[in-house]
Amino acid sequence: MTEHEPRFPRDLMRLAFPLGRGSLVTLAVYMDKAGPSDAIPAITVAGIIMDSERVPDFSKKWAAALRSFEDTPFFHMTDYDSGIGLYEDWNARGVKQKRLARLLALVEKNAMAIVGVSVSLADCVAAFDHTPVETAYGIAATHCFAMVPQFRYLQQHPDERVIYTFEAGDQGHGRLKMAYDAIYDTAWRKNFNRIDGDLNVEKKDFPPLQAADVVAFEGWKQWAREHGGDSRPTRYPYARLSKSVASEWATLQRRPMREVVAEMHLPPAWEAAYVEVFSRHVDQPTARLTLPTWG
Repeated sequence: MTEHEPRFPRDLMRLAFPLGRGSLVTLAVYMDKAGPSDAIPAITVAGIIMDSERVPDFSKKWAAALRSFEDTPFFHMTDYDSGIGLYEDWNARGVKQKRLARLLALVEKNAMAIVGVSVSLADCVAAFDHTPVETAYGIAATHCFAMVPQFRYLQQHPDERVIYTFEAGDQGHGRLKMAYDAIYDTAWRKNFNRIDGDLNVEKKDFPPLQAADVVAFEGWKQWAREHGGDSRPTRYPYARLSKSVASEWATLQRRPMREVVAEMHLPPAWEAAYVEVFSRHVDQPTARLTLPTWG
């Protein structure tokens, strides 16, 4: 394996083999977060839903693109946008937009869908006693978990399962893992979220996570335009991907959980479980789930 040759998660090695239920794992969700900053006091968690069979080819082409960018080891959207480090002279040389466009084209060709959730730190501080960054990460990711199974393809393929992958060691990962494990350990929630196995983690240089970093960053910037007082036009990458890839975005705002549960129109047993879990939380950041489908 060469220095820049992409790695693939061990989970992908078994995608061609049936699960015990007789279904195939065909989807993978790669998720990353963006924010916060002093200028944009919010966090966005976003993910790319891909057919797992396309991941190896996507990763090879992503890595090839980066090699053509003077052997850029990995793509980090924050540094790219700021024009620092490896990206310092890209704009002056006239290659900055062209190179990002090449990566966006790979996302457009390979992503089945994009899902993203944003939440302000102020709402998290008002609703919880925990560290706001970690709390925001956890609740935004959890809402993403709830949005993924509403994706039209999964609604049409009820036996499919999903592998969820996040960046290892990211701030707030511990709280995210707790939320994921709570879903995994509850049979009806595990089934609802189509979870296949433990939460998968990869290093930040894994190509699908680099792509998720781009999507999360653009969703975070869009939150500033819609809710954070930034009056500038929608950025080109967000506008492009929103038109070319099936997308679902949500902004969590403080609302009583009983109202949200009532809007979900869940089966009675599920509704009772949701109310039992969330009734002690009042006015926490949340949003309506799109039912029955999106994408």
